[in-house]
Amino acid sequence: MKISDSKIGIVGVGKLGLCYALSLEENGFHIVAFDKNKDHIECLSKKKVTSDEPLVTKKIGLSRSIQFTSDFANLNSCEIILVFVNTPSCKDGSYDHSNINDVMLSMSCLNEKVYRHVVICSTVMPGFCDDLYKKFKSKNISVYYSPEFIAQGSIFEDLKNQNVIIGSVNRVVPGVINKVLMSVTRNKKDSVVLTLAEAEIVKIAINSFLTTKISFANFIGDLTREYAGDPEKVLNAVTSDGRINPSYMTPGFGFGGPCLPRDNKALGVASQVKNLNPVLPSAVDDANALHLQYQFDTILNKNDKTQVMEFKGIAYKEGTNIIERSQKLELALKLADNNFKVKIYDNRQVINKIKTEHPYSKLIFSYTD
Repeated sequence: MKISDSKIGIVGVGKLGLCYALSLEENGFHIVAFDKNKDHIECLSKKKVTSDEPLVTKKIGLSRSIQFTSDFANLNSCEIILVFVNTPSCKDGSYDHSNINDVMLSMSCLNEKVYRHVVICSTVMPGFCDDLYKKFKSKNISVYYSPEFIAQGSIFEDLKNQNVIIGSVNRVVPGVINKVLMSVTRNKKDSVVLTLAEAEIVKIAINSFLTTKISFANFIGDLTREYAGDPEKVLNAVTSDGRINPSYMTPGFGFGGPCLPRDNKALGVASQVKNLNPVLPSAVDDANALHLQYQFDTILNKNDKTQVMEFKGIAYKEGTNIIERSQKLELALKLADNNFKVKIYDNRQVINKIKTEHPYSKLIFSYTD
């Protein structure tokens, strides 16, 4: 099959799925983008969607080769379908695969005589895609797994720079699949082809390695402060060793946001399933919490409560409006609950989110827009 013979299907056009669809379109593909949210699809079709993700609104306005639909049957023309639906965390830290299972069941409305390649791009637990493959191989569906390594606020740039990981049942990937997935990145490295489970582990392992680096950097930073030293100078010296990459090795707030904490917990759950002690991911979670407590105790011991504690930007990461599991916000709330005067400087969108999620907080707000 030539790529030109088939449109590319995208299932789930939230932030990542939409950015991926727009990136594929820029590389010459015709896209059928499905989402069950009819209001969202209608807005996308009319190009009325605005987004705080850089370049999204502009690219939607320029798009010409994407068909947005809430009718799954419109994917019938697609032999390659990429799935970007949400996999929320369960109480135990594992991922809920219900949305992916619903997508796969919806495949029954498509022509079963057409052989389809389904690429799961959502974050899943190790072993899940193997089960999918076994369940659907008799239905003319082949399952692959290709995780995305992006952060909100820089999705397009991250897609262009990431290494492409592809999992298949036998470590063999058709050239057409490889070509589609590689088209989005400008990274010259070849795709890394693994088994399905290996690729699933890579996804949570990379993010969990980042949480480990962040926690280590903050621990060394806290230790250095206790010896009256400069944390940045110490960590700069540590990363001057050629064996240690300086990325994510700066002192600051702990890790947060919608991805890193979840993947770290999922790694622990995946190890427990195989009767391995999740000592490392558990320790990283503990270290992250202890660093927040250290920051609070330091402020408590060194500052008068009549002083105003100011936070200029409260999102978990600069350049985003995301407050999910933001350590900055957690510290601000903890200080306010302990009768410190805490003032937040941020844009209206962020402040309104805080007011909605924490309506009884004692925080003081100042809009920056």
